Amino acid sequence: MSVRITLAAIALAAVSIAVSAHARTLTFSYAGDANADWTQSSHPTRNFAVLDGYTNVPVDNGVSGGVGFGDVFFYTRGGFAISEGNFTLIEGGPPLFAGSVDHPNFSAGKYDMSNGTLTVTAVPYALPEPSTWTLCLIGFGSLGLAARRRRAATA
Repeated sequence: MSVRITLAAIALAAVSIAVSAHARTLTFSYAGDANADWTQSSHPTRNFAVLDGYTNVPVDNGVSGGVGFGDVFFYTRGGFAISEGNFTLIEGGPPLFAGSVDHPNFSAGKYDMSNGTLTVTAVPYALPEPSTWTLCLIGFGSLGLAARRRRAATA
């Protein structure tokens, strides 16, 4: 029985670690005629139906010139656009994503745009400290020991 509990705990830990490794948070920083900064997933879900030639991506913490924004339009031919209230920034340049407009995939890098530079950096993954792993292993070991003692006491 304790072997089953131990295997279940190992499988659960492996799945929880593997699930978070798919998408990565990216920080976008544009410097040019206007400045803009935002964060988004490397594999975002688009906001609404893809229109001809671009995809609309929801972003977090979008700010440009003190104006907040929540969406960026990325063009398949290259470049991006931000439009929020009275603020509009349209930049031509290289394509910024791979894959289809339905499932865009963004990568870190530095891109020369028509009026400035877009720098995309990956936010490092949060890794647990060694003490966290130690406590986790001690906890799983204690559960296994308790299950073993219970089995021995009933036999």
